[in-house]
Amino acid sequence: KKEPMCLYFKPRPDGFPDRILRVAPDILPKGSVRLTAVDIDGRPYTAFDADELSVQLPDSRQDMRVKVTLTPVK
Repeated sequence: KKEPMCLYFKPRPDGFPDRILRVAPDILPKGSVRLTAVDIDGRPYTAFDADELSVQLPDSRQDMRVKVTLTPVK
C-alpha cells in the first residue's frame, strides 16, 4: 500500500561486524524504501544511513531493542 512500516530487532551488541545492523528486507527491490527513523530502547537515535538501510549500533554491553521505520520512495 506504499505506507511506512516498522521493523523490530533485538540485536546482541557483539553480534554484528563493526556494530552495523543492516535492516533491508530481502523481498523489496533495492532503492524502493528509505530508513526514515530509528529508536533504540524507546528513544530516537540518529546514527543510521537512510539509503544503505543500516544502523550503527551504540557501544553497549547489553541487548537493546531497535525499532526502524522504512518509508517507500515515491
